[in-house]
Amino acid sequence: GSYLLGKEDHGLVMRIVRTLAENLRIPVFCKIRLLDDLQDTIKFCKALERSGCKLLAVHARYRGTATRRRDGPAHLEQVRAIKAELSIPVISNGNVRDASDVEANLRITGADGIMSAEGILDNPAIFARFHQREQQQQQDVNATAKQILPQTVYKQFRKTTKALRDIERLAKLNQSELSSDQALKLKRKPDLEKSLEELKRKFRALEDALGTNKACERAVRQRNGGKTRTPASDVGSDISLGLEYLQCVRRYPSASLNHVVFHLRRMCKKTLSEFQLLEDVKEAQSIEKVHEILKLCENYRKGTTGFKFDPEKAQRQREARERRAYEEKCRKKFIARMERKAKRQGIPLEKLLKPTSVPGGHVYGADPSWLAENNNS
Repeated sequence: GSYLLGKEDHGLVMRIVRTLAENLRIPVFCKIRLLDDLQDTIKFCKALERSGCKLLAVHARYRGTATRRRDGPAHLEQVRAIKAELSIPVISNGNVRDASDVEANLRITGADGIMSAEGILDNPAIFARFHQREQQQQQDVNATAKQILPQTVYKQFRKTTKALRDIERLAKLNQSELSSDQALKLKRKPDLEKSLEELKRKFRALEDALGTNKACERAVRQRNGGKTRTPASDVGSDISLGLEYLQCVRRYPSASLNHVVFHLRRMCKKTLSEFQLLEDVKEAQSIEKVHEILKLCENYRKGTTGFKFDPEKAQRQREARERRAYEEKCRKKFIARMERKAKRQGIPLEKLLKPTSVPGGHVYGADPSWLAENNNS
């Protein structure tokens, strides 16, 4: 998706996709980053589609390097240009930190869906909160429609929608088994669809008049075949999400303790920090201990257990943050020195750096020679 984007590898990529598409019974999806030139990216995407790709995810940033995976905001306008040239679904990736970003990115890109990678580590409920916003907006519009539109129009909309749902069910039956009344209902489908479009036009005019941004919702409904999603359950606090995550860890025990701690320190950072428990999670030696800390934090938040600020603990945590900042400074200096060395020797930078296994953490945090950089400052 990123390191096979060079022109010398395009033929290999197409052969891989074509071979998979011709030999698998499931659709082949691809994910890419942007090439340096938009037209080259579009050409590459079209070739993927011709080779058998059935869905394309576009991370709207340029190909990174070993030390620079992310470089500024994603270029979402390029996703819109790519989407306009393809007939397969396109998923946009980049610039998604919260629910409002999902709506904004759908509007900017016109994509069929949104992907989040880094942002969802901090906020696993991004999409649930987006659907809550979507449903609330629709409820607001419907409530206003009842007040402003004539009741006959609103009732006709509901009646027509129900009739079309009935017809869709009939269409799935064996035609020879239909009664004469059912067959007549099927024949009414084109007229009902035309009537529904006219009613929708009135609703859209109302939405525009109310100043609500419903283009995003219409796109979502279109992707869902015109259906409205069932209401999402209430999204709880970050600690509630953390406890839910621990339930999944226990049910599907595949993640190591280090990975569990990493995810919880990201998704629950705000509340854990507020109650001075962030470092406690990091130092926990078992899943059970982590669960105990999160339950304590939840009790603090609810007020069922009294919280008392600990100045000495705050000092230790401050020193730990300063130590990490110092090591990060050393890391950057070390990488800069290795970049110069790689350039002098004409070798790939990756050969001089060793990555860690922790997702999203320090990319090359395993090399203790960072700390030696202090001697060169």
